[in-house]
Amino acid sequence: MKATGNANIDKFIIEETLISPIQKLVDELLTKPNNDKRIKVYHEKLNLFCGIAAKTFGVKLMVINTEPSFEIMNPVVCEYYLTRFQKLLNYFKTF
Repeated sequence: MKATGNANIDKFIIEETLISPIQKLVDELLTKPNNDKRIKVYHEKLNLFCGIAAKTFGVKLMVINTEPSFEIMNPVVCEYYLTRFQKLLNYFKTF
C-alpha cells in the first residue's frame, strides 16, 4: 500500500476503504447468516480484499474461481466467509 506521508490520512484511508467495509460484511454475516442471494457478493468481496492483502506482501493474487462454489448459505458456508473476513479485518487493523 502506498503511504501518503501523513499518518492520519493513511489511517483514515485504511479505515474507510478496508476496515469499515469488511466490518460491515462481518456484521451482516453475524446478523443475517442465511441470505443465499449474497453469496456471490461475499465471494467477490473476499477475492477483492484477499487481492489487496496479497499486494501488501508484493504478491499478485491470481483468482482462479470467479464463481462461488456455494449455492446455499448454511452455517458451514456462513462460517467459511465469516472466518476469512475476520482474518482479513484483523490483518488490516495492524496497519
